[in-house]
Amino acid sequence: YNEVKGETEIVVHADNVEMNAWLESNPEYKQCNEYTVSGGDIYTSDYTKLVKVPFGTDSLSIENSVTEIGIAACYGLTNITEVLIPDTVTIIHQDAFMYSTKLATINMPSALTTIGSAAFLGCTSLTSIEFPENNINFGQNILSDTSVTEIRVPDAVTYIGPSAFNGIPTLVKIVFGSGVTEMSSNTFGSCPILKTVMFRCPNAPRLSSNAFPNDATR
Repeated sequence: YNEVKGETEIVVHADNVEMNAWLESNPEYKQCNEYTVSGGDIYTSDYTKLVKVPFGTDSLSIENSVTEIGIAACYGLTNITEVLIPDTVTIIHQDAFMYSTKLATINMPSALTTIGSAAFLGCTSLTSIEFPENNINFGQNILSDTSVTEIRVPDAVTYIGPSAFNGIPTLVKIVFGSGVTEMSSNTFGSCPILKTVMFRCPNAPRLSSNAFPNDATR
C-alpha cells in the first residue's frame, strides 16, 4: 500500500491485500477517530462518506448511510461489474470510479445533485447511464472513454458546464430536458459519431460556439 493523506481524504492503494491486514500493520489509521473500516472498505467514522475501496475487490456493498462517494474512492476496481449506490448519496466526487474497466451496471441515486470530474472516466464496459430528475451539477469529462451511446439530460437540469460530456467515442444521441437554458464550451467535444441532438425545452438553450464537435451531424 501507498497512502496519501489530505485534508479530508485518506486514499489507500491496495493490490491483492486485504485492507484489514494493512490496518493491522498501520495502527495509527485503525485507531484514528475520523475513519473506520467496514467489510475491508474505509469510511468516515459516521459512515456518511465512502473513502476508499481496495484494489482487487470482487464485489461492493455500500453502507446505506452514505451520502458521498469520495475522491477516487472506487478507482481502478477492475473486477467489479455492478454497483448499487444507495439513494442517500448526493455527491459522487471526482475520479470516484475512474478506470473500473469491467463496470457495466451502475444506478444513479435519486438524491444525486453532483457528479465530479472524470467520475466514470475509462469505465469502458459502461454502455448506458440514467440520471435522476434533479438539477445535477456535472463536472468535466464525467463519461470520457466509456461506451455510452445515449444520454438523456433531466428536465430539472438548467446548465451544462464545460466539457461535461467530452470524449465519449461511442455517443450517438443526446436528449436535453425541458429546463436546459445554457451549455458551455466543449460540452460534447471529441464525440465523433454524435448524430442526433434533441431539445425538449421551449426555447433553444444558449450554446457556446464550440459546444459540439465540428464533424457531428446535428
